[in-house]
Amino acid sequence: MLFTIGDIHEGTRYRIKDREKALIFQSICTERETTRKRIAENLKLRPTTVSAVTQELIEDSLIEETTNRSAGKPGRPELKLIPNNNRLTAISIFVEGKKLKGKLVNMGEEILAENEYSLENDVENEEVERTIFRLTEELKKANPQDSKLLGAGVSLVGTVDSKEKRWITCARWNRIKNLDFKRIEEKSGLKITIRRALDTELEYQLIKFPEYRKENILLFHWGYGIGSAFAFHGKVLTSSIGRFAEIGHTRVPGADDRPCLCGSRGCLETVAAMWALLPELKEMHGIETDDERSFADILETESIARSKVIKKAISHVSIGLTNIFRILYPDHILLIGPFTENQVIFERLILTFDATLPGYMKGAVGFSTIRGGFKGSIYGNVYTLFLDKLKELLKMRA
Repeated sequence: MLFTIGDIHEGTRYRIKDREKALIFQSICTERETTRKRIAENLKLRPTTVSAVTQELIEDSLIEETTNRSAGKPGRPELKLIPNNNRLTAISIFVEGKKLKGKLVNMGEEILAENEYSLENDVENEEVERTIFRLTEELKKANPQDSKLLGAGVSLVGTVDSKEKRWITCARWNRIKNLDFKRIEEKSGLKITIRRALDTELEYQLIKFPEYRKENILLFHWGYGIGSAFAFHGKVLTSSIGRFAEIGHTRVPGADDRPCLCGSRGCLETVAAMWALLPELKEMHGIETDDERSFADILETESIARSKVIKKAISHVSIGLTNIFRILYPDHILLIGPFTENQVIFERLILTFDATLPGYMKGAVGFSTIRGGFKGSIYGNVYTLFLDKLKELLKMRA
C-alpha cells in the first residue's frame, strides 16, 4: 500500500515540501536499501532537502538508517535507508466462505498474525459480535511493542451501511439483522470501518493497477456466492441501501422456483453458487468443503471441472455475466473466486459468454483472473486507516 504514497496529499491543500516528504518516503519504501544520495539524484532534489526530510522520518520511526559496509571495500561505509514497516499496523477482518478471518497487517503489507472462526448457519448478532471482538482482542495482543495500531477494517457480504456502521442483512447468515459495529468499536477501543467486500477488493485493484482507473471495470465473483462490483473511471459505485450490481440474486431461466438463501426464489445463486452445488458435488464426487480456497485446490487436482454439474453451472453464470455486461458495458472484467481460477472453467465461461455477443461486441471487453482469493480485501480494508495517519506524518514540521 506504500507504492502510491507519493500522491498522498493530492486532492487537498498541501505545500511543496509536504509532497517532497511523501515522495522521499515512497522512494525509501519501494527501492531496496536506497541512500540519501540516490534519492536526491532520482528525485532531482537538493541534498539538504533530502537530509531534512529523512531526519524527520527517522525521528518519527517511519524509517531507519543502517550502516552497510561492503566486504573488502575501503573507505567510509554507506548509510542505507529502509522503511520501518511495523511502525504502523491495522487489523483486517473479512468473510471467506462461512468464516470470519482476521489478520494483523503492517504498512508494508506483511501479515504479522492471523486467526479465523467458522460461523454456523443460524448464527445471530450476539455471537457474531463476540466473534469479531475475540478476533480483535487476539490480534491486538500480537501487535509489536513499538507499533501504533490504527484500528480495524472490516469487509462483509450482503447489505452494508458503511456510514452508520451497520451490517444490515446477509443471505449467508440470514439471522444477522442490523448488527451495530459502533458497539464493537466502543467495546474494543478501536476505530472500525466497514464496507462491502467486493467494493473493497475492487478499490484495492484500482490502487494497485492505476491503468484500471481510466476504464470501466467490473469485478465478478463466483464462489460460495455470486456477486459483483463496478467502478466508473476509478470510482467504485454504490447505493444508499448498501448494495450494487447484485447479479447473484437476479432470476435466471432454469432456476425454476428454487429457494435462495436471500429468501427469494429462482436466483442465479440457486443453480450456480458453491452453496447450491455442494449437495450434488458431495453425492457425485465426495466434496464436502465450503471453504473457497480448499475448493479451488480440489478443482485443480480433480476432473470435476469437466463434470456435468460444473458445465451446467457455467451456462447459468454466463447468462448472469452477459446480463450485467449489457447493463454496465465494462471495458474490463476481473474474475475472482475458485471456479474462475481453474483454467478449464475460465476458458469455457469466456467462450460461452462470447457466443452470446453480437459480432460488433466481440473482443470489446478484456478479462483477467484474480488468484488466491480476496487478498485485496485484506489490504483494501485497512488502506484508509494507513492513509489517514500517513497524511499526518508526511507533513514537514520544519
